Amino acid sequence: MIFNMNFEVPEMYFCLKFIFMNMSIPNHISTFISSCVNLTVATCSDNQPYCANCFYVFIPDENLLICKSDRESVHMKQAVENNLVAGTILPNALDFSAIKGIQFTGVFILPDNALYKEQYIAKYPMAKDMPGSIWMIQLSEIKMTDNSLGFGTKIHWSRVEGEKAIGNRQ
Repeated sequence: MIFNMNFEVPEMYFCLKFIFMNMSIPNHISTFISSCVNLTVATCSDNQPYCANCFYVFIPDENLLICKSDRESVHMKQAVENNLVAGTILPNALDFSAIKGIQFTGVFILPDNALYKEQYIAKYPMAKDMPGSIWMIQLSEIKMTDNSLGFGTKIHWSRVEGEKAIGNRQ
């Protein structure tokens, strides 16, 4: 049971999850995510969509985005109800001649490991005294648009399939 929801999952899923859960994100995408500081997360509960901007820390070895928000915020309440989230990451400064950006899907997680809070506070010391809880997104899929590699270039990554395509224009 996850967040009071029952899932019937075939036994084969657990085998596949074990094999692919640490499929690393391609270096080009990982470098981009690490260079940015803000993401937009989209949540939905009871057919009510919502989005919020959050500062984050990226943990590439675990494919995790770590954020901090008040548990009473709309996006936190919705993510606890429905832990499937989506979002975007854009560069800190937009260069319209070489557009880059990430669209992602993932699973919302409330961690019980203090190490993630330490990593977040190390990057954003001002957050230490601010109210809120540390939470994470376990990345499932990423589509990166990177026009610096050629107009319309897309790089797709999936936790299960790894890097799917480079340079396709979908």
